[in-house]
Amino acid sequence: MQTFFVLAEAGRSYGMGHVVRLFALCELLGIEKQVKVCIKTDWTAEEASAIDFLFHQIELVKDDHAAIDKIPPGSIVLMDGYHFSIEKINEAKKQKQWKIVFVADVQQHVPNCDLLINHLPWIKETDYPDAIIEKKLVGPSFAILRKPFYSKKKILSENRILVCLGGSGVENILLHIYSALIANGIAADKIDVLYNRPINGIPEHSIHFNLGAEQVYKLIAKAGVCFITPGNISYEVFSIGRNAVMGTVTENQVPVARKFNDLNLAFNIGSWATANFENLQLWIDEASNTSNCQKLFFKKMDKQNIQDHFINLTN
Repeated sequence: MQTFFVLAEAGRSYGMGHVVRLFALCELLGIEKQVKVCIKTDWTAEEASAIDFLFHQIELVKDDHAAIDKIPPGSIVLMDGYHFSIEKINEAKKQKQWKIVFVADVQQHVPNCDLLINHLPWIKETDYPDAIIEKKLVGPSFAILRKPFYSKKKILSENRILVCLGGSGVENILLHIYSALIANGIAADKIDVLYNRPINGIPEHSIHFNLGAEQVYKLIAKAGVCFITPGNISYEVFSIGRNAVMGTVTENQVPVARKFNDLNLAFNIGSWATANFENLQLWIDEASNTSNCQKLFFKKMDKQNIQDHFINLTN
């Protein structure tokens, strides 16, 4: 019997995106209930106790060495994160005979792996020349989505504005965006802010937290325009086809947002923290055709694309 392990980063500096994406992948593969999970985190035990980590069997670790010690030889390890020691992971893979499925996006370097998944539209088969990779699944047809986003259930837009920046520690930026929307004539009952906890200054009816995937799907579907960052939320928005205004909250998001803009998948306004909302109507107008481009670009997304390759790996 195969032993499946997840190794993901989560914490103050990188939020929950890596965990959510690996949970979506495990659910897609039908192993979400049997997989064991090591989460490398800088959250304290008290902070972590308030977080829904989605998986059933979880251990929190502080560094790569602790995680490597917990994963036995012969395991299939599903990994997602930016700050793992590639040298240590490569050494462990060789010594412990792991099979590694590595989920990547913006990082330039990845460990040796049996299966690499990167859904960014501009990634090429020739990327990652420093790693030994048995199979690469690259491009939007290999996007990892949560179950409802493959169903394509039809929900009509209600011309609302959805604000979701992902990550962690962006409360002040979200409050800035919400306040700026109100100041520029957007009715409070037309704004939905998606985050992981309440925010002082944003009314209860406007902020949504602890939502399941089905609820997030409905929230995005009801939006006429989505204010987002590059990350998991962007692919969920693109999969439904909703006009997207994109900004950034971290430096590593900047080149990705620019590329999404160049492909007309989203209109990039730069940093959300310093955005000038006097340009609000311009942003919305510029984003008005992004949903059509999304539908064309992501029309070949199919969960079977990933499932078939994983079955080959486990045989």
